Amino acid sequence: PVRNSGFLVGSIIAILLQTVQVAAIVMTSIKLTKQMLHHTASSSFLVQSYLSTILLYAGMYTILVRLDANGWSGLASESTLRSDYAAKIFVQMLYFSISTMTSTGFGDI
Repeated sequence: PVRNSGFLVGSIIAILLQTVQVAAIVMTSIKLTKQMLHHTASSSFLVQSYLSTILLYAGMYTILVRLDANGWSGLASESTLRSDYAAKIFVQMLYFSISTMTSTGFGDI
C-alpha cells in the first residue's frame, strides 16, 4: 500500500528523535560507568538510566511497527495511517519494553 506523506514525515521525525535519545543514552552510560568506577553513582541516576533505556527501546519498537506492522504478531490489525494508532502502539511497545527489561516476559505480567 502507498503511504501518505504525513506517515513518512512522522516516521522520519521519530527516527531522528530516537537517534538523539541513543546519543543521550551513550553519554549517560559513559557518565554512569565513571560513577560506578569511583563508587559515586546515585540510585536516582541508576533509575533514570534504566527508565531512559526502556523508553529508547519502546520508541525503536514503535518505529519498527510503524514501518512493518506485519512483522509483529499479536497487534491489532488497524490502519497504521490513523492518527491515534502511533500512540496506541507506543503504549503497547512500552508495555513490551518494560516487561522484557524486567525479565518477566511479555505474557507473565
